[in-house]
Amino acid sequence: MNLSTFRRDVLTKPIFAWARKVLPTMSDTEREALEAGDVWWDADLFTGNPDWDKLLAYAPAALTAEELAFLDGPVDRLCAMLDDWKINWGCATCRRKCGTSSSAKNSSA
Repeated sequence: MNLSTFRRDVLTKPIFAWARKVLPTMSDTEREALEAGDVWWDADLFTGNPDWDKLLAYAPAALTAEELAFLDGPVDRLCAMLDDWKINWGCATCRRKCGTSSSAKNSSA
C-alpha cells in the first residue's frame, strides 16, 4: 500500500462518508446554479494579472427578441405612467408634512 492509496482509503473515504451524512443534500436549484457556467473572465481578474485583450475580444451581449419586446412593451408603458416629480420630491401631502418647499424644487432644477 503506497501513500496515495493509504490517504484515499484511510483518510479521504471516511471523511467523505461522514460529510455525506452530516451535510444537507443539494437541491435541484443549487445544482443547476453550480452547473450553469464558468467563472468567465473573473478568474483572470482575481489572479491579479488579467488578460485585457481577452476581455476586449468578447463580443458585447445582445438582447433577445423576447427581451427587446419586454422593454418596448411593458417597460415603456410603466415609464410613461411614472411622474418624476412625485418620485423625486414626494406627493404634495408628503411635502407639506416633511417641510419640502417649492423653492427647494426650483433651486435644484
